[in-house]
Amino acid sequence: MSNLTLSEFIFENYGVNINPPINKVTRFAAADKPRSKSCWVRNFGQMAVMSNWRTNEKPLVWRSEQTSNHISKMSQFDRKRYFAELNAEIARTEAEAAIERQAYITEYWAELSPITSQNAYFMRKKIGHQPDFKQDGTNTYAAPMYNWTGKVVGVQLYTDKFKWFCKGSAPKEAFYPIRNGVPLKECEYIFLAEGMATGLSLNIMLNMLKTIGRMSTWQTLVCFSAQNVPNVIAKLQSLKFKAKIIGCADNDAAGTTAMINIPHFVFDGSEGWDASDAYMDNAGNAVNELALKLKDVL
Repeated sequence: MSNLTLSEFIFENYGVNINPPINKVTRFAAADKPRSKSCWVRNFGQMAVMSNWRTNEKPLVWRSEQTSNHISKMSQFDRKRYFAELNAEIARTEAEAAIERQAYITEYWAELSPITSQNAYFMRKKIGHQPDFKQDGTNTYAAPMYNWTGKVVGVQLYTDKFKWFCKGSAPKEAFYPIRNGVPLKECEYIFLAEGMATGLSLNIMLNMLKTIGRMSTWQTLVCFSAQNVPNVIAKLQSLKFKAKIIGCADNDAAGTTAMINIPHFVFDGSEGWDASDAYMDNAGNAVNELALKLKDVL
């Protein structure tokens, strides 16, 4: 039982102050990701359900003190029926929220413009944009997040100093394929990277190795976060492609833990060092280091 009001419960779990209207799915941003409205709540009056698309967490349920007291006095049969109805309502709410989310993403992606200007973040990282990237405004690049049927289910935005998922994005299992002319199911290797800059830098270096006969066929997949890497790995394994899956982890606990169940490597450096850092620091040395790392995992 909780004596918290709905607003207090939301603040305790997401760090923001909101008072959601009744019988409507309300999107909001958690305190730790203020630029991304990935959270949602539906207020039923004496009960509310909420979750976070970004983390794909199990929905949280808030009940008023009055409702909690009422449930505690129910018979076992009535309590079982109550929770069955509650779970059905949660499923309906999640389905409604998912439809609304996807509708927003589809509309937003369609309204974005082709790229016509440079982006300081990509220039600083010494990487170029991909053919299917778009632009939001003057200098903000937009990268599509694909599901496994090829649908855009999210968008990651990049300015000079910031990157974030636009509201409505569904990162779980989403990925970005850096294509190299060979379909994924026909590749010999599939490389995984957490972030876009890491993936693009890695792919540039792999292409450098290809020119000297050190690489064959591969694709590099961007997973968008360490948290999503295991989801992408599980999906790839379920598809039973012939390719060997290899991880290029960030040099930190989150990065290496995410790839612990597949062959993986890290570029040597300080905490958090990744392929992008190595490539920016000295491309020639990074390519040589990559060649040595691949000997242990290919």
